[in-house]
Amino acid sequence: MSASSPFRVAAIATVYRPLSHADVMLTRWLEPLPGDAAWGWNRPRTTIGSLFVEQFPPNDLARAMCAKHGVPLFPTVREALTLGGKHLAVDGVLLIGEHGDYPLNEHGQKLYPRKELFDQIVEVFRREGRVAPLFFDKHLSWNFDWALEIFETVRGMGIPCLAGTSLTHCHLDPPLEWSDGGEIEEAVSVFCGPVESYGYHSIELAQSIIERRRGGETGMRSVRAFRGESVWRALDAGAWSAELMQAAIAAGREPAPGDYHANCRANPDPPVAFCFEHEDGLRVTHVLMAGHVRDYSFALRTKPGGQIHAARVVTGDQENFYASFARLNRAVEELFLANRNPIPLERTLLSTGAIAAAMRALAVEGRQIETPELRIPYHSMSAA
Repeated sequence: MSASSPFRVAAIATVYRPLSHADVMLTRWLEPLPGDAAWGWNRPRTTIGSLFVEQFPPNDLARAMCAKHGVPLFPTVREALTLGGKHLAVDGVLLIGEHGDYPLNEHGQKLYPRKELFDQIVEVFRREGRVAPLFFDKHLSWNFDWALEIFETVRGMGIPCLAGTSLTHCHLDPPLEWSDGGEIEEAVSVFCGPVESYGYHSIELAQSIIERRRGGETGMRSVRAFRGESVWRALDAGAWSAELMQAAIAAGREPAPGDYHANCRANPDPPVAFCFEHEDGLRVTHVLMAGHVRDYSFALRTKPGGQIHAARVVTGDQENFYASFARLNRAVEELFLANRNPIPLERTLLSTGAIAAAMRALAVEGRQIETPELRIPYHSMSAA
């Protein structure tokens, strides 16, 4: 890319329909909203140069947005990266493999073709003998072996790669009064929404905080999962701290009035808990409390001293077009222009494996599942 030419981005998406991840990211790129400036996204310094979309539902936006903004819509990933020519012709790639009509496996994981789309991108890179920075939306794959292959390919080829959830780019309210390098005894995260897709958000959000503890991240040793009324029986039995869970709830936006047992029981999505034990003994639990909480909030207890620190994540809602994605767009563009990822990719790899293991654990509810594949130690960039 010369100093005078635009930085062109190829967008590769599973679907581009209203309120999909492609919509809240790409539409912002093409038509920034006035309110986005408060979230760090104003005038993009890069250009959407091409688009590939795998599915076109009746409410598809891809065709209309491409026509409106003069963005070529290509039938293959290769053509999107080469702009219909023979060589790599874009400077960055957005891989948005979230939403769309895809089946679930026996563990309730949605079989998004992220690995398949990634492989097609990498095929162009290999043939060309050079790479471009890549954004990889959310977790790397429903299949941890494939996720590990993606991780190793990115590292082996030297692809600058940012991956993961928008939540880790948002600010905490109040700011979490816990200093980096301290010791953590236990942590609890509460969230609402679909168990796999929102559970991943909760896991990676927690990782972005606890990875800054003394010694860095050590990896996960095991997981147990509970669903429905067994969640409250596990809580009563001390599987995680009720005090920390209440602190996390209190840190969120005002929860639904009344008893959380009744509120969760009345919701179509039953409560779920994922209880992880890390190699250094840290316990981290994620509790799905749809019907009682409305957002993501987090609490931790330090040691020694036992102080509790809690905060919620400010993400934005549908009314402001999910403004957290304005913050994510800013981070992605910084990756593209700096050609460097400020976030350890190991965090996304570990979180990918964690949600896959947690979904498997639901099939053997309450049983401890050993996770030797998740012994992934790393340090946060700030601690490295």
